[in-house]
Amino acid sequence: MTRTQAATPRARTPAGATPAMVAPRGEPAAGQPSRWAAARESVRDRWEFLKGFVHHPNQVASVVASSARLEAQLVRTCRLPGARCVVELGPGTGGTTRALLRALDAQARLLAVELCPEFLARIGERIHDPRLIAQHGSAEQIADFVAAWDLPPPDVVVSGIPFSTLPAATGERIAARIASVLAPGGRFVAYQLRAHVARAATPVLEPPTCEWQWLNIPPLRVFSWTKPVHPPSPTEHPARRGQRQLQVREGALPVGPWSPQDGPRRHDDS
Repeated sequence: MTRTQAATPRARTPAGATPAMVAPRGEPAAGQPSRWAAARESVRDRWEFLKGFVHHPNQVASVVASSARLEAQLVRTCRLPGARCVVELGPGTGGTTRALLRALDAQARLLAVELCPEFLARIGERIHDPRLIAQHGSAEQIADFVAAWDLPPPDVVVSGIPFSTLPAATGERIAARIASVLAPGGRFVAYQLRAHVARAATPVLEPPTCEWQWLNIPPLRVFSWTKPVHPPSPTEHPARRGQRQLQVREGALPVGPWSPQDGPRRHDDS
């Protein structure tokens, strides 16, 4: 794990963490790299991402890192202003991590949980920001990591992990743990090609909104859920949950690329 200077966990540092750095919002980073150095680092990022996909095809969702357009869309969907704590699951080589840090307030905290050691090392090399905790481990451990670092309930959880390659039971456990750890009114945002994440998360959260980002390789859907501020009443909750589960079983949430039967490509929740 990687943790930056500012975050002070409880007495014991969780195994696998390290410090990192990106200038806080509104502050220029010291020693900006030259254009050539930035291009070289970008090429290296792509190479590391490709190697990660080859070595860990079930853990890495794509052969290339996220595009700048996708990163910008994720930042908008996450609604980061005012967020105190954000958790990123599957940050890869850190492109989305840097985009999130640029949008976060100076006092916010970002916990990035990455299973691939090579990606985690790359994040430690490239990102130096006191708000960042880079943690080695599984998304299933999200609640343990939030508690170990003494963080408040996350206002946002953003995920790039490939739910389509996970066993269904594993995806459902991750979704349930995300729902339980989110702050009331918090948002869960996932970017995926296929809709397996919707099947996993909808039974424990409300049905998602979904918007495509076509200017990415491959094009991806950005799913978004909001955790209710007030839990449903005991009389309403079982029926509503049963209805959501029935929709999932009957295929109301499609798996695979969009087709006309899926309905509109874009749903606005504003």
